[in-house]
Amino acid sequence: MSDLNKNLIQKDKVEENLNEEIEKSITIQICDRNFSKLLKYPHNYISTTRYNWLNFIPKNLFEQFRRFANFYFLLAAILSFLPISPLTPFTSVSPLVFVLAVSAIKAGVEDYQRRKADKKANSALYSIYHPELKQFKKIRSDQIQMGDLIFLEKKQEIPADVIVISTSEDDNLCYIETSNLDGESNYKERYAIQETSDFTSLESFQNLSGKIKCEEPNEHIYLFEGSIQLDSWENPIALDQNQVLLRGSSLQNTKWVYGVVIYAGIWTKISNNLRSASHKFSKFETILNSLVLKIFFIQLSIVILSAFLAVVWQDKKGRKMTYLDQETTRVMLWKTIFLDSFGAYFIIYSYMIPISLYVTVECVRIVQSWFMQWDLEMYNEENGGRMVVKNSDLNEELGQIEIILSDKTGTLTENEMEIYKCSIGEKVYHFTNKDDINQLRELMKNEEQNLLVSQFFHAISLCHTVIPEYNELTKKNDFQGQSQDEVALVKAAKLVGIEMVSRKKTKGITLKKIFLKEKENIGEELSLESENEISIQSDFENQNSNQFQTFQIDSVLEFDSDRKRMSVVVLNPITRQYILYCKGADSSVIPKLSKIGNENIEKGKNSIYQFSKDGLRTLVIAYKNLEESQYLAWKNKFEKAKASLNQRVKKVHKVCDLIENDLIFLGVTGIMDRLQDGVPDTIASLIQAGIAFWVLTGDKRETAVSVAVSCNLIDKKSKIIYIEGQKKPEILSSLKNAYQTLGWKYQELELKPNDIEENEKEKEDENENENEIDEKDFEENDSSESDLNQKNSNYKNFSEIPNQEPDLQSDFSQKNEQSFSIVVTGQTLRTILSSLKQHFLNLAVKSQTVICCRVTPKQKAKVVELVRKKTNRLCLAIGDGANDVSMIQAANVGIGIFGKEGTQAARSSDYSLTRFRHLKRLLLVHGRYSFLRLFELILYSFYKNFQFILSQFWFSFFTGFSGVSLYDGWIMTLFNITFTFLPPFVFGFTEKDVKEQILMDFPQLYNLLIHPKKRRKLNFKIFSWRILNACYQSLVIFFVVYGVFYDNILYSSGKIVGFTNFGLYCAVFSIIIVNIDYALNHKYWNWLTHVSMWGTLAFLIVFLAVYSNMLTTFPEIFGVFYMAIVSPMFYLSFLFIFIACLLPTYFYLFYQRNFHPKDWQIIQEVQRFSPQRYKILKNQIDDEFQEDLDISTN
Repeated sequence: MSDLNKNLIQKDKVEENLNEEIEKSITIQICDRNFSKLLKYPHNYISTTRYNWLNFIPKNLFEQFRRFANFYFLLAAILSFLPISPLTPFTSVSPLVFVLAVSAIKAGVEDYQRRKADKKANSALYSIYHPELKQFKKIRSDQIQMGDLIFLEKKQEIPADVIVISTSEDDNLCYIETSNLDGESNYKERYAIQETSDFTSLESFQNLSGKIKCEEPNEHIYLFEGSIQLDSWENPIALDQNQVLLRGSSLQNTKWVYGVVIYAGIWTKISNNLRSASHKFSKFETILNSLVLKIFFIQLSIVILSAFLAVVWQDKKGRKMTYLDQETTRVMLWKTIFLDSFGAYFIIYSYMIPISLYVTVECVRIVQSWFMQWDLEMYNEENGGRMVVKNSDLNEELGQIEIILSDKTGTLTENEMEIYKCSIGEKVYHFTNKDDINQLRELMKNEEQNLLVSQFFHAISLCHTVIPEYNELTKKNDFQGQSQDEVALVKAAKLVGIEMVSRKKTKGITLKKIFLKEKENIGEELSLESENEISIQSDFENQNSNQFQTFQIDSVLEFDSDRKRMSVVVLNPITRQYILYCKGADSSVIPKLSKIGNENIEKGKNSIYQFSKDGLRTLVIAYKNLEESQYLAWKNKFEKAKASLNQRVKKVHKVCDLIENDLIFLGVTGIMDRLQDGVPDTIASLIQAGIAFWVLTGDKRETAVSVAVSCNLIDKKSKIIYIEGQKKPEILSSLKNAYQTLGWKYQELELKPNDIEENEKEKEDENENENEIDEKDFEENDSSESDLNQKNSNYKNFSEIPNQEPDLQSDFSQKNEQSFSIVVTGQTLRTILSSLKQHFLNLAVKSQTVICCRVTPKQKAKVVELVRKKTNRLCLAIGDGANDVSMIQAANVGIGIFGKEGTQAARSSDYSLTRFRHLKRLLLVHGRYSFLRLFELILYSFYKNFQFILSQFWFSFFTGFSGVSLYDGWIMTLFNITFTFLPPFVFGFTEKDVKEQILMDFPQLYNLLIHPKKRRKLNFKIFSWRILNACYQSLVIFFVVYGVFYDNILYSSGKIVGFTNFGLYCAVFSIIIVNIDYALNHKYWNWLTHVSMWGTLAFLIVFLAVYSNMLTTFPEIFGVFYMAIVSPMFYLSFLFIFIACLLPTYFYLFYQRNFHPKDWQIIQEVQRFSPQRYKILKNQIDDEFQEDLDISTN
C-alpha cells in the first residue's frame, strides 16, 4: 500500500464534522426584500461624515473645547459678563468666536467634501431583479438590500459584497480589480459554482429562490465561509472567498455578472475595515501644551499677586479715601476686593495666552503642506505622481525623526521582478547570459532526455495564478498576476520556449512551445518577447498538437502565509499522467522532499544560500507523479474539506499535507528586485543626519543583509550581530554574546521573573498570527549564517576642515566608538516581543541599523509600537503594500509609497511619496523647515502677548490695583487677530535659516534638531530669553511713556495727555516693537515677508485714523490719533523706545553670530564667501560614502 493511501487511512478524522453549521452565521433570503426588512438588515447607504445638520454646532464645539486653551478663553469670556469685568463682553467674546468660527469652517468644509463623495456613491444606479415584475429595474445604490439579485457590467464598480451566481464567460470565471479595496492593481479571479451557472435569463431567475447562510459581518477581506441552498436542492453547497465580489472592487475582462448581495452598507467588508486609526498627535502639541501650561501658571501667579496687592492697597490707602466707600473690616476686604480683583485680573491677563495661536498653527500647517506638494523635486516624471500630505498636523514631526522603520520590497526596491538565475540539477543558469538561455532552449527541444529541465519550466508555467491578457495594440499577451514573482517566472518560461497563451477554469492552461533557432538575436539585455512571435490569436486558431498543449488544472492547493507554498495537480495531455507541481519557500518545500532520489538537494541548498547572498528572492520548485486511483481518493477528501461549513481553512490545510510529500526536487529560482534609484544616497544621508534605520521585511536573512549592504545600511567595516534562538535562554545567551563581542557589560540582561509573565495576551495573539507573512516577500526562508567581513568602525563624521576653518567635527560626530548592526528573524522576534523587549532594546537602540527579517505584518506593527513607546523616540514607518498599513498607522509618522503593490499603504499614511529617494528632501528640507518655523512661531506668539499685557501689570501700580484696563477694548480685540497675525503667519511657511541645497549637502544639520538633550536645552533657553525680553520691553515701553507724558506735557492746545491717549500710545508702541523684533529675528526675506510686515503697520495707521475720527460711535477715542501725530514728544519717545527695546536683541544676534556661531551659520558663510571651501567640505562627506558604496557593491 502506498504512503498516500496509508496517510488517507490514518487521517480519516479530516472528514469529521464536514457538514457542521457555520458558527455565528446570518441567513439571507434570495430575492426577498421583505425578509431583509423584517430582520432589519442594513440598506446599502454609506456615510463617512463626522457631522450632520443637527449635530454640527454642538459636536464641533465639544471637540474644540476639549482643547485647554479654548476652554480657558471660554471661562474668561463668561467672566467678562460679570460686573467685576474691566472689559466689555465683546472684547473677550469676539476673538473666541473668531477662532471657533475659523476652526468650525475648516471642519465643515472637510466634512462637506466627504458628504459629496458619499452622495455620489449612494446615487449611482444599478440593475436589481424584482420578482414581482419579473424584470430588472435600476435603483440607487443606497436602496440596494441584502438578498437582491444584481446585474453588473464590465468596468462597473461593485456597490456591495456580492456572491457570484453566473458570468458571461463559458467557464463561469470573472475578474475583478481591487485597488480601491486593498491597493493591489492586479486582476483577481473569481468564479461561480457550477450549480448556479445556468441562471442567466429572466426565465431562469423565476426559479432562483432559496437562502444563503454566511458568517456574521467581519473585516477579513480575504476570508469567507458560507453556503447556498436553493429550494429545489436537497443539500447546501459551500461557498468561499472565490465566489465573493467585494464592495469597492470593479469588474474587469468580463462582460457581465449576476450575483446576490450578501452584505450591504455598514456590513460590507470594506466598511468593517474603515475604522479609522486613532488620530495622531504631534509631539509638538506636547511642547505647545507645556508652554501654555507654563504661561498659565505665570499668569495665575500674577493674577494672585495683583489681587493680593489690591487688598493691601485698599487696606493701607483705600481706607483713607472716603469717597471710595470701602468696607471697614479686613475680612470683608478679603472677601470682596480679593475675589473681585482676582476675576478682573484673570480676564485682563488672559491675553498672556494668544487666543489665535492654535488657528494660526493650523493655517500654517495647511500652507506648509501646499508647499510640500508643489515641490517639483518630489515630482515623479515617470508616472506624473507627486507627494501628497494627508495629515498636516505632523509636519513638524518630520523635522524630529529619530528612527526610520522601513519595508524592503517595493519600498527600497522597485518591486519589478526579473528572473536572474535558476539552479537546475548541478548547473546554475544566468538569464543575463544569452549563451545560458540558448542552452536551455536547446535542452527544451528534447524534453524526454532532459526531463529535469523540462519539468522545471513546466512547473513554473503551470503553478501560478497568472492571467494572460491579449493586448490589441501590441498583438501580444500581457500577463496579470497577484504576485510579481509569478509573472517573472511565467515570462522566464516563455523566454526558454514555453509560453502561456490562455487560461480557462474548465479547460486549464494552454502552453505554446516556442523553440527558437540558435542564431536568434537575444540582445545584450534580457528580453522576454520573441522577435518571431506572431499573433497569438491566429496561432491559437490554427494550433497543432505538437506546438500547443492544454494542461487540465484539476486541483489548486492555494498559497497562503501559513502553508508558504502553492501546488497544482495537472493532467498531462499526452501521457494522461496526473502531476503535482509545487513551489514555495525553502522552509516549506524542502521538508516535503523525498529522501530517496533527490541527489541535488545539497546543491540546491547551496544555491539558495548563494542566491540570497546576492540579494535574490528564492523559490524552491518540486514535483510529483500521482497514480490516478490514489489522486482521485485524495481529491474526494479535498472536495469534502473545501465544502466544510466550519473550520474550512484548517481542514483544507490538513488534506493538502496528505499529498504534498515525497516530492522530487527540481531546482531553485533567483529573482532580482533591483534597488530604486537614489536609495543608497538617501539612506547614507539619513544616517548622517543621525537617524537610526530599521528594516522590517518578510525576506530571508541573507537576502535582507545583502540588500542592506547595497543600500549603505551596513558598510564593510561595521560589525553584524546576529540575535538567534527561539527560547528565552537561547536568545539571552545570544544577547550576552553580542555584549561580549562589543566589550560591554551584560549583567542587566539577567532573566527576571516578571519577564516570563509579561504580555501573555500579546503572546496568544502572536500565536494566532505568527505566519501572516506578506505574500510578496514570503518566497524565501532562513539559511545558514552569512560570513560577511566584521570590523569595527565609527559612524560617518566630518573630517578636519582645512586652513583653520571652525571645527565642525565635534558637533557632527556621532560619538559612538563602534558601529554595528543587528539582524534578527521573525521566530526570534516573536519571543523577544513576548518577554524580552527591554533586553533587546538595550542593545538595539545603540546600533546603526537593525534588520528584522521573516517578520509578519503584525510583528511589524508590534516592533514599531515597541520602539515608539519604550524608547520615547519619534518613529517614522515607510512601506508600499497592504501588509505595511498596520506599521504605518502604529508609527508617529507614516509614509506610504505609491508602488506596484497598489495604493492602500499610500491611502493609509500621513504622507505619501512616489519614490523612496524623496524621503531625503521631505525630512532634511521640509521637515526641518516645518519644525523651526512652528517652534519660532509659537515662541513669537507667547513673546508678543506677554510683552503687550505686562504693561497692564505695571499700570496697576499706579491705579491702586483697581483692575482698570490700560488698553482700549477694540485694540485688545484686534491685537491677536489683525495687528500681530500676518507676520508670524507668513513666517510660518517662508522662513529659512539656510538654503535648501545646504541642507541636502550637509545632512548633519538635521541632527542638531533631533538630539533630545540639545532640543530640551534649546527649548528652555530660547523660551526663557523670549519671556525675559518681553518683560524688559514692556518695562521700557510703559515707563518711557509714563515718564514723558505723565501730567506735565502739554499739547499746543493746552491739553494734557489723558488716560485714553496714554493707553493708546503704549499699545501702538508695543505693536510696532513686536513686529520689528520679529523682523530682526527673521532670516529669509521675500515679497511675502515685506507685504506682511509693512502691510500690518500700514493697516495699524489706517485703522487708528478711521477709528479715532468716529465721534458719534467712539467719542472717548475721538481725536487721539491726530493728537499723537502732531506731538513731537510722541516721535521722540518712539525713537527712544525703539532703540532701548531692540538694541539688546540686535547685540545678542551680533554677538552670537560672530563669537558663538551655530553650525548652519558657519556653512552659510563658507558658501557665501568661500565657494571653494564649501566644495571641499561637501566632498569630504561624498568621498567617505562613495568609498563605502564601492566596497558594498564590489
